[in-house]
Amino acid sequence: MPMQSRGLTIARALIAAEEEQRTGYLDLGRLGLELWPEELWELDHLSGLNLGDGWNEGVERRRAGHTGGHGANKMNPEQAQWRRLPNLRHLYANRLKWGRLGPVHELASLHSLHCSDNELTTLEPLAGLKSLQVLDCCSNQLSTLKPLCGLTHLKTLDCLGNQLTSLDGLEGLAALQDLRCGSNQLTFLEPLRELASLTRLSCCINKNITSLEPLRGHVLLEWLHCSWNHITTLEPLRELVSLKVLNCTSNEGTTLEPLEGLVSLQHLHCCHNRLLSLGPLAGLSSLRLLDCSANRISWLGPLSELHSLRTLNCSDNWIDTLTGLEGLTNLRTLHCSSNRLFSLDPLAGLKSLLWLDCGSNQIAFLKPLAALPSLEHLEITNNPIKEMPEKLLWSHSLKDLILFGTAMDGLPEEVMSEDYYDNCLERLRAHLKPSV
Repeated sequence: MPMQSRGLTIARALIAAEEEQRTGYLDLGRLGLELWPEELWELDHLSGLNLGDGWNEGVERRRAGHTGGHGANKMNPEQAQWRRLPNLRHLYANRLKWGRLGPVHELASLHSLHCSDNELTTLEPLAGLKSLQVLDCCSNQLSTLKPLCGLTHLKTLDCLGNQLTSLDGLEGLAALQDLRCGSNQLTFLEPLRELASLTRLSCCINKNITSLEPLRGHVLLEWLHCSWNHITTLEPLRELVSLKVLNCTSNEGTTLEPLEGLVSLQHLHCCHNRLLSLGPLAGLSSLRLLDCSANRISWLGPLSELHSLRTLNCSDNWIDTLTGLEGLTNLRTLHCSSNRLFSLDPLAGLKSLLWLDCGSNQIAFLKPLAALPSLEHLEITNNPIKEMPEKLLWSHSLKDLILFGTAMDGLPEEVMSEDYYDNCLERLRAHLKPSV
C-alpha cells in the first residue's frame, strides 16, 4: 500500500475515534498526508490539532498505537477549511515546509499557533486573530512582525531564527510576557521600552545589538538572555530587582557593577567579556550558578559569602589562588582550568564537591582532594602532578579521572588518559595496587 494511502487510512481511523470519544484533541502528525481528510472538517468540537511533529505543551499524544512514522504531511494550507472548526484553540503546524499559512484568519478562537520550522515569509493572515496568546513562528523567513501589532492578548512570542531587522509591531502589545527573538539581525530593542509585563526575554545571537537601554525599569523581568551581541554596559539593568537569570555571554562588558543590588539573581553567565573583578557580586546571596570564564579576573575573594553557590566556572582567567572558596560548602561543580593556580588547598573542606576540572594550571599536589567524600569526576590534565594520593585514587565516590598531558614518575604512558575525554581511573588502579 502506498505511503499516502497508509497514512490516510490511519488518519481516518483517528478521526473516527475522535468523533466517538470527543476528547477535543487530534494528532495527525507525520502521516505523510498530501490531501486534507474530508472527515476532519466534521469535527467541529475540536480544540487541539497537530499536523506537524507533535504537541509542544506536554499534551498527551493520542495515537492508539500508531507512531506516525510516515513522513511529514504535505497538505496545501490554502485548501484548509478552518471555518468549519470554530472551536479550535491550539494548532500545531511545525515542519510542514509551508510557505504561507492559508486562511488561518478563519480561526477566531485560536489561542496558540505553533508554525515553526517552515518557509513562511509573512504573518499577515494572523492580523485579525484577537484571541491569540501564544505564537511560535521560529525558524522561518520572516522579515517583519508588523502584522502582529493588533494582537493585544499575545503573551508568548517565539520568533527566533528569522530575518528580522527590527521588532516594530510589538510596541503596543502590553500583555507580552515572554519574547524570544534571538538569531535574527536586530540592532536595537526600542519597541520593547513600554512592554512593562515582560518577564522573559531572549535577544541573543543578533550580533548587532549594542544597548539594553529600552529595558530600563522593566521590574518584572526575571530572565534575560542577551549573549553574543556587542553590549558594552549592563547599566540599564540596575533596577531590575526581579531578575533571576542573566546570560550576557560574549559581549563587551567591562564591569558587573550595575548588578550589585540584584539580590534575586540566581544564575549569571558573564563569560567571554572583558571583566576584571567579581566585586559587585559579593552581596548576591541567592546566586547558585556563576560562569565568569574567559575574562581577566584574578581574585575570587568576593565570592566568599555566597553560600548558595552550587556551580562555578572561572576557567580561562588570571587567577593564581582559590582563596575565597573555603566556606562554599554547597559547591558541587567547579571549573577552574587554564588559570595560574599552584594549590588546591582552599578546596579541602568542600564536602559537597562532585565535579572538579582544574586542568592546565601549575598544580603539583592533590592531597587537598583526598578528604572530599563526594568527589566523582576529576580532570587534572596538563599539570605537573608529583603523585597520586592513595586515598584519592581509591575513594569510593570517584568514578572518572582524566589525566591527559600529565606525566607522573613511575607511571607508564599507557595507563594515563589518551585524550581529554578518556577515563583512566580503572587502568591507574590496576597499575597502582593499594599498599598493605
